Amino acid sequence: MKKLLLLLVSFMLINGAIAQDMLGIRHSNYAGLNGLGLNPSSIIDSRLKLDINIISVGTTLENNFLYIPESELKFMGLGNMSDQVDEKGYLDNYEQGKGGTADFTQALSIMGPSVMFSFNKVHTLAFTTQLRTGISINNLSSDAAHFAYTELSDTSQYGKNQNQYNSGDFRFNTLAWQEYGVTYGTIFHNKDRHFLKGAVTLKYLAGMSSAYVRDADINFNVADDSSMIFGPSEFEYGRVSYNAFDSKAEDGQKTINGSGFGWDVGLTYEWRREPSTYTYEMDGGMQENPEVNKYILKVGASLLDMGRINFSKNTKVFNINSNDPLSVYPNFKYDDFESQLDFDSTISAIFYAGDSSFLDASTGAYLNTDFFDPVVRAKSFSGTKESFKMETPSAFSFQVDWNITGRFYVNATIIQGFNHKKNPGIDRPGMLALVPRYESQWLDVSLPISIINYEESQARLGLAIRLGSLFFGSDKLGTLFGLRDLYGMDVYAGMKFSLVKTKENDRDNDHVSDKKDKCVEVPGIWKFEGCPDRDADGIQDKDDLCPDVPGLEQFKGCPDRDADGIEDAKDECPDAPGLPEFNGCPDRDKDGIIDMRDTCPDLPGIAEFYGCPDRDGDKIIDPKDECPDKAGLAIYNGCPDTDGDEIPDPKDSCIFEAGPISNNGCPVKIEKSITKAIAVLKVELTKEEEEVITTVFKNLQFETGKSVIKPVSFPSLDALAELMVRKPNFKLLIEGHTDNVGSAKMNLSLSEKRAKAAKDYLVSKGANAANITSKGYGMTKAVATNDTPEGRQQNRRVEFTVVQ
Repeated sequence: MKKLLLLLVSFMLINGAIAQDMLGIRHSNYAGLNGLGLNPSSIIDSRLKLDINIISVGTTLENNFLYIPESELKFMGLGNMSDQVDEKGYLDNYEQGKGGTADFTQALSIMGPSVMFSFNKVHTLAFTTQLRTGISINNLSSDAAHFAYTELSDTSQYGKNQNQYNSGDFRFNTLAWQEYGVTYGTIFHNKDRHFLKGAVTLKYLAGMSSAYVRDADINFNVADDSSMIFGPSEFEYGRVSYNAFDSKAEDGQKTINGSGFGWDVGLTYEWRREPSTYTYEMDGGMQENPEVNKYILKVGASLLDMGRINFSKNTKVFNINSNDPLSVYPNFKYDDFESQLDFDSTISAIFYAGDSSFLDASTGAYLNTDFFDPVVRAKSFSGTKESFKMETPSAFSFQVDWNITGRFYVNATIIQGFNHKKNPGIDRPGMLALVPRYESQWLDVSLPISIINYEESQARLGLAIRLGSLFFGSDKLGTLFGLRDLYGMDVYAGMKFSLVKTKENDRDNDHVSDKKDKCVEVPGIWKFEGCPDRDADGIQDKDDLCPDVPGLEQFKGCPDRDADGIEDAKDECPDAPGLPEFNGCPDRDKDGIIDMRDTCPDLPGIAEFYGCPDRDGDKIIDPKDECPDKAGLAIYNGCPDTDGDEIPDPKDSCIFEAGPISNNGCPVKIEKSITKAIAVLKVELTKEEEEVITTVFKNLQFETGKSVIKPVSFPSLDALAELMVRKPNFKLLIEGHTDNVGSAKMNLSLSEKRAKAAKDYLVSKGANAANITSKGYGMTKAVATNDTPEGRQQNRRVEFTVVQ
């Protein structure tokens, strides 16, 4: 059972919606899902990687007509406010606003289970569920508003002319719906100091109830506190049956009576700080630190609540056009309604009251049963339909957010609602806000300062606080605390579960995040997933046999400093490229002798001379051999003395004949005696000394065909050696000769070997080798004929001559 005016008020209070702005919480970088109501792109690159809404509730009410004065309010007196409203202990500005219009907006928004999450650091998704209700009344005459809210109790206005009051060309829109949304957002540009992101929300709208009145021109007066008088009037109204959820409803029992789609879209540009202030090295690249603020200035723009719902169940649309000069509606306070059709028929009877059968004779009130007279309805509702479309409270929003310093911000926001002309729709009032705030991971505090509806310029001051995942606040704190006249109120609160984005954990500070670090306790490198490579040779320590020395993969991390393919541990010459056969040591001249043991590393040589060459085979290495291509003597730096005159061939003018240096090596003719051992004496010898030399000459004997001295010759050789020791300045020439038996080559070799054998013996006994010259002439210097045994005997001789 419902009374007419109470029904109208119920329609107004439980149906329809504008957005609940929640200015104190939506701007925060930790707002998460709550930021969707202002700009869908706010969820991209926010401080939250996961946001799960458990419950968020917000309600707001604004009007420019009714109020409770500040003097009648108590601090935090919610109960007091309720009592004042119930007892109509509020005032109106009827006298001041006579002839003006009244505006009223109310909204309730409940966000249910919803979730937002980011993936790939670029993309963000959100799934939301909401229940939204509210109302917008615009351009209602202050006269009509005054009578409606005083329930005709102002006796000073009774009994006046029927046309004294007019409803005004008011619009009444009310809507309640369920909303299921999916939001996708991504980053469009992120380079240097410029960042651009955008998001779109697509919504499925499940309409629950709605009603509207438009094109209204209603003339009325008030006879007394229970009777009204209506003059010629016209208007259109549509409704979803108020008792559609009642099993007695004639149109059927429905929870959802309409459906539609809606969308939001938003873009945000950020002018950021230098990237070096918020980036750090991690996992092989530079990452942004989500724990620090990146932008200096953030500018956003969005279109909100674009869409409509088509109501086609339990729905009727009526066009009233009454030209009756006078219609009396007596005893309206006593009317009750069993159904929506009772209400519709009563409206018909009010404006088309020509049949007394509609009246109760005893009370004078309209009958409450079977009002749906076909004839009257045909006249009253000739333009009825079975459906209508209701626009959602669409608006444009522009936001600017400035990070003043550290955790302190200030935000400026404009919200401008769109007027709906083609279809009925919720009219969203304009709003301008300035919101300074302090923002951190666990605490947000903001003080929203706003002006609602630019024309009326109602200023509001609010306060909002977020503690972790709990938030509460009001954009109109003054009236809540009894600090200002109460023209309305605004409160919101919520509880959710959020995971805040944090810098990647890196316990060992190796710039590899713990979740990707296979060696979380030991500093490593990204290449090896956080495992170490102490010597930085590209081989991680667990596989490196030489972890502290840079090496090569082929040697399991051990070095090869000289790059010769032989690891240093097996390379005897680790700093010079070498050959495997020499354990890594080089042999530049390829003579088979490694350079570090080769006296002549750049000249092929022989081992006997430590790698130096001796081309002429004279046992004197080429670098020290002044005659490297001719066999010579050490005393002549490797040059030969062919004639044995102690003058090397390069300085000897007669290389085949012995001679003194004073004669450039050419001989001075000297007579030689066969029987004497001394042919030329350049020094004076005593008789005993001459005897020593002669004895050697006579006694010197060799094994046949050999250069082996017979022992019988040793005493005389010993005496000669003793003489040379006593006479260190003596220089001795030993000449070997043979007969002509055998080849010349063989005889030359034999003579040389016998002369040298004599020299070697003397040296072994202490004589100075430098003072002894041995020479062989073979059979070239015979002193007798070789035709007889005696002659050949004389030719087989070794001569000793003191030459100086």
